[in-house]
Amino acid sequence: MVTDAAWGDIDGDKKNELIIVGEWMAPLILNYVNNRWVKKEVDPSFNNLNGFWQSVHLSDFDKDGRIDILLGNSGNNGYLQDERYLPLTLYINDFDNNGMPEKLMSRQVEGKDMPISTKRDMVEQLSILKKKNLKHKEYADKSIQELFGDQLKKATHKTITTTKSYIAYNKGSKGFLLKELCEQAQWSSINDVLMEDINEDNYIDLIIVGNLNGFQPQFGALDANKGLVLLNNKKGDFIPAASTNTGLNIKGKSRQIIKTNGLYIVARNDDFPYIFERLK
Repeated sequence: MVTDAAWGDIDGDKKNELIIVGEWMAPLILNYVNNRWVKKEVDPSFNNLNGFWQSVHLSDFDKDGRIDILLGNSGNNGYLQDERYLPLTLYINDFDNNGMPEKLMSRQVEGKDMPISTKRDMVEQLSILKKKNLKHKEYADKSIQELFGDQLKKATHKTITTTKSYIAYNKGSKGFLLKELCEQAQWSSINDVLMEDINEDNYIDLIIVGNLNGFQPQFGALDANKGLVLLNNKKGDFIPAASTNTGLNIKGKSRQIIKTNGLYIVARNDDFPYIFERLK
């Protein structure tokens, strides 16, 4: 599912590329050539960055004259986001031959591809498992391959290989240098970023908003982002400003942040906008 897109001249040819991100996919860069969109291979490492991407933002963060890419992911602070158990795999197929596709999700546990759903949830979704009459302990020990066998060969496979957020620094002909954002930026999803020079040192800084909910109860919510300010240290890293200094306490699921007439406005799902201003 596509979640965000941005235009920018990534390769310096004076023509904009289209950068697309989404869930269960790698960042995709497209060129418009001969009246059609063509995938642009800018760096092989991008092909392995399958994530729960929520946002993409472009700027020259290191002031080298080339456009860099900020990739906002879901963070690594949730049940599904624990990188010890990656990759996650999504299998889509009509497993019980009822004419409707089902989705099965698994994660890696001690080298085995283990189902994420509980036995109760799995049996409710797929009646064919009732015939196997598995006890809970037996189910807990079985991999997704042991449960479904050859049916997985017919399924569509999607994977998640990373849940961290990055900045991809553009190194021209050398491709991109991927750098993880700081630990605090990984505590929740990055749904939107406002980019401006906060401390007036001529380098772009970041105001990050996010959080995700709507997961099944056993997975919890990603709600640790109360509004995060990251200051550019001019050396390729962003340093978090203390919340006691920023004064931000943005609760809930923030979808977008904009600045207008000196006011910062954060749009939130199922809540009033959060509005603040900077004190000089």
